[in-house]
Amino acid sequence: MFGESGAAKEPAPAPIEETIGMGWLMALDTRMAIERGRRWQALLFLNMLRDQALGIACIRHGEPSDYARGTDRLPRGVTESYEQTLARSLNVDELLRALALATKELLLEVERVKPELAGALDETLREITDSR
Repeated sequence: MFGESGAAKEPAPAPIEETIGMGWLMALDTRMAIERGRRWQALLFLNMLRDQALGIACIRHGEPSDYARGTDRLPRGVTESYEQTLARSLNVDELLRALALATKELLLEVERVKPELAGALDETLREITDSR
């Protein structure tokens, strides 16, 4: 009636640098929310941080990265360590623990795809997770 539809196209992934930048921003936002006592907001940002790191893993493995579409298709060896990044409560110490692990996973992914960026991010990310 309205013409013929074309073949479905998978959207192109965001540029890897954009995904890395959003991950860095989410780590920073998580830390600020924790410091301000906004634990629910910190949890939201923590989850977004993990999503960005998993997005990088998806891109690295040729899977769709938007909205975790390819995450379930990643090898178990890739996703297993991310389970520890889930916050088990809204306790500040627990949020900080999960932030440190999620930040570590982000940095590991960056090292795999853009080692030249990993060195630049390492010190900043360490400051975010170490200072209290």
